[in-house]
Amino acid sequence: MARKGDRGDLKNIKITYFNYQQGSRRFSETRHPPRLARSRNNLVAFSQYYDLCFVASRDKILVHTPISLEGRLLPPRSTIDVPSYNVGVPGYIDPAYPHSINHLIVADLGLEELVIVATDDGDVVAYMTRSIRKEIYDRGRAYNTPCFRSTIRPFFLKSVGISAWGIAVHQKARMIAVSANSYDIYVFALALGQVDSDSSDEESIHEDAASEFQPPSDNVQPNPHDRSQTHALILSSHEANIPSIAFYNPYGENTEDIYLASTDIHGITYVWDVWKHRPFLHLTSSRGRTWGWGLLCIDPVFAQQVETTSELFGIEPNIDSERGRIDISGALSHAPGYEDTHFSTRQRRKDQGPNEDLMDDSTADEDESSVEINSDIDAPANEDDFEAFGIPSVEEPKGSAVVNPKLLTLEKVSDPPTQSTFYVFHTMQRDVRLLQFVHRRHPPNLLESEYRVGWQPKEVICDYLLDQHFHRYDRPLKRLQRLNLVHQVPELNLVIAGDQIGRVALLTLTRRKAKKGTDKLDEVGFRVEAFLPSSAQEDAGFRPRMDLLGVAVGPVQGHERQREDLLDATTGVRLKRHRPARKVPVALQATLALRRIVQTRMASDQKEIVIIGGGIIGCTSAYFLTRNPAYDPSKHKITLLEASKIAGGASGKAGGLLGLWAYPSSLVPLSYRLHAQLAKEHGGESRWGYRQIHCGQLAAKGRLNEKKETLKAKPSSGESVSLNKRDAKALGKVTAAGLPKDLDWFAPESVRSYYEMGDPATTAQVHPYQFTTAMAELAEQKGVNIILGSVTSIDTANGSGVKSVTYEDKATKTSHTISATDVVVSAGPWTQRVYPPAPISGMRAHSVTITPSKPISAYAIFTEISLPPDFGHKDTFLKSKRPHSKTVTPEIYARPNNEAYACGEGDHLVPLPKTTEDVETDLARCQDIIDYVSSISDELRDGEVSVRQACYLPNVEVASGGPLIGPTGVKGLLLAAGHTCWGIQNGPGTGKLISEFVFDGKAKSANIGSLDPRKVL
Repeated sequence: MARKGDRGDLKNIKITYFNYQQGSRRFSETRHPPRLARSRNNLVAFSQYYDLCFVASRDKILVHTPISLEGRLLPPRSTIDVPSYNVGVPGYIDPAYPHSINHLIVADLGLEELVIVATDDGDVVAYMTRSIRKEIYDRGRAYNTPCFRSTIRPFFLKSVGISAWGIAVHQKARMIAVSANSYDIYVFALALGQVDSDSSDEESIHEDAASEFQPPSDNVQPNPHDRSQTHALILSSHEANIPSIAFYNPYGENTEDIYLASTDIHGITYVWDVWKHRPFLHLTSSRGRTWGWGLLCIDPVFAQQVETTSELFGIEPNIDSERGRIDISGALSHAPGYEDTHFSTRQRRKDQGPNEDLMDDSTADEDESSVEINSDIDAPANEDDFEAFGIPSVEEPKGSAVVNPKLLTLEKVSDPPTQSTFYVFHTMQRDVRLLQFVHRRHPPNLLESEYRVGWQPKEVICDYLLDQHFHRYDRPLKRLQRLNLVHQVPELNLVIAGDQIGRVALLTLTRRKAKKGTDKLDEVGFRVEAFLPSSAQEDAGFRPRMDLLGVAVGPVQGHERQREDLLDATTGVRLKRHRPARKVPVALQATLALRRIVQTRMASDQKEIVIIGGGIIGCTSAYFLTRNPAYDPSKHKITLLEASKIAGGASGKAGGLLGLWAYPSSLVPLSYRLHAQLAKEHGGESRWGYRQIHCGQLAAKGRLNEKKETLKAKPSSGESVSLNKRDAKALGKVTAAGLPKDLDWFAPESVRSYYEMGDPATTAQVHPYQFTTAMAELAEQKGVNIILGSVTSIDTANGSGVKSVTYEDKATKTSHTISATDVVVSAGPWTQRVYPPAPISGMRAHSVTITPSKPISAYAIFTEISLPPDFGHKDTFLKSKRPHSKTVTPEIYARPNNEAYACGEGDHLVPLPKTTEDVETDLARCQDIIDYVSSISDELRDGEVSVRQACYLPNVEVASGGPLIGPTGVKGLLLAAGHTCWGIQNGPGTGKLISEFVFDGKAKSANIGSLDPRKVL
């Protein structure tokens, strides 16, 4: 298990479903569960030291004692009536219940654990969890002990005057901060006293703790070393309500630099120097105005240390340098549990048909002030609810002074560090982002203005983290879609982000260390690991149609905190705690589900995956299978079978053109984007010639070829630059034809017209052989076993899917059978030989490569050449001139390193041979291509022909076309073939989708329903 940022083995998150409870089970003695406030912040929390769960119920705290081994909560053991500081203060959200709790947390203050609540009338109340546990055990240790009304006094009671929302605690500095709807933040730096080791009761208090606080003078700064009295500071800069604040609690150090982050509903985020009660930084969202809802300040040691970009973000991110954004939103669809449609909408579709309209998402972000709060929904109407499960009714306690037990004296701080760095995890209405805060302090003799404070220039952002489509009848829930339930699990490098609609996302914090010897900071990021609950659990009714009450996080097993004072408050014996589940979502009607989360590899059945075909589709499938988050080489065996050699067919002899304007449109955008990501991650520019180019259509009149003296060509960098080879007359001709200035390797007298089909933003290229073999090598490095052998049969078990694949070894000619749970048939034009039902055929295509006499610019050209009547070439290959069509359409692609690729029309003259090694090349057809391109380009006419070759392209023999990607109807058998001339372009996208079919059971990255093989098989 990776902890505190140590690298160790990179591990995913295993999630084990633990238990599910409805309110009727937990509150079986009453007709209704207790009433709960709606539209608030988090209202449920676990103690980290005792087996206690706290749930806010309007103006009360219900205290449960979970039976963790059984994964369930019992009815509450006690109920705490939260006292009012000033009785009669009106509420902000619900005037009928002004003292309702807006927020509940459990946090450490010094050596004490507190449960703290903020109320709608502005009160902040805290209790010590050890006192609560002592009172429960004094009343009776049996789990069936009747619920009682608590009589313990609060540890802390203050009012901030108006609705209190955000709560933050600084453990070492003993500070409690509260944000209010007055747009202010109140920070209470508690008075510190010397604890009497013989005293453990809460009546021993510091006298000043009960005194009223006064706002600090603008001209007098509080002394952080004078903690003989309680300091009260007010931080004012926001101009809107502040739902969330967070202290930076550094791990393993003490510092007088106390940082606090805050966010408001306009999306403005500040980082404050608390003792100076002013903000260091003011930050807005790069997306413009958006609601800010949650914050965490995170020590870098609690981020998992990684080495590669894919480990840092889970995918290759989209980087917007101009806006300073690193966008990993594309990772959402790859995470287990991802679902973009609300379960109620899925159910309505089943009940009412697929044409039922969804709610228009454009109306989903209305101002929250327009949301009508109905406190009586699904709840009883009177205070007798508590009587129903044994809680006696008593008078509301009067406001009381703060009761503050002695705390240990704050340790003397050391010299301030030269640099403070921490991460700010910020959740908004629908998006989450991670920023890195840096405060570099220069030597103390320098002026304050010389301090260096700032953000790293980029933010890591994930848009629409938990966003879902809603049926129009469920629109009220959409208005509650806000990411205001945020927790950190430092031992697992984990952040949990939830919204009130009822889903949570698990995110792993990551960092990549900067190179030694530089002043750069570590790169930061996060990965989207999983979503809860799963769609299957939602469809089973585990998620009610109402807003989420909260998310609670218990201690990590095996990493429990050891404290000297963790003794039984009654017997003095060291406590042996139960271990609560790691996460608990609780719904409004008191439905509850528990799940254990442990950092280990994703649980998965053993898989033996066999890929048939070593072309681009098979190799990219192997690559992306090994990059899938669920891939575990200890459980998953991947074998790639190729009859002759990797990239021996069209995948090694194609043109390698990539275009966003290619087809099919459902697949092209994904694959084009993956090409760019792969090139960036693996050095594709140098490794397989990836580059962005221009593409155009050229109409020209061919000339009779008369070979000139050949000039020896020199290697070039392949840059797209003009060579200035035309005189004024020639320039006039090509300008009239619309030819770009740098496309100067066509004879001016031949050019008739030109129009651009694609530019470097939409068009690119790779060397197909180099790209395909690189994908195979990268897959092999991650554990794929490549075997050269011809498949003779795919063996299936009666009714239970594939079971094995039999092949003949190329070298030994012996037959072997390997077991298989999943088989991917990606044999290109040979697919039907392996899987006869596949409607795939082959078409032969010829091509040549030429080293031009002079360097040529980076263009891919589709030509239309009108040939003169006596056109033709006669040489040793031909006895007479060959007949030609009046118009021919060769394609010409300029490649890096001064190479030109040219191909012509296909033919069906020679049947598909046994393997790629047996393909027959018609040299006359190759010469035709050479003659055609030479008739319009001196550079190609005078160049050296380096390769004459032929291959077979896979075509789909159905009207709908292809390719065909996905399940075949036979369990475990997948088809990925029929890509025609766009195999290289669509290879990465196909491989990505195949990996999702294998591990996730469905395509997530693109909607390819139109390419489903089952429609034509």
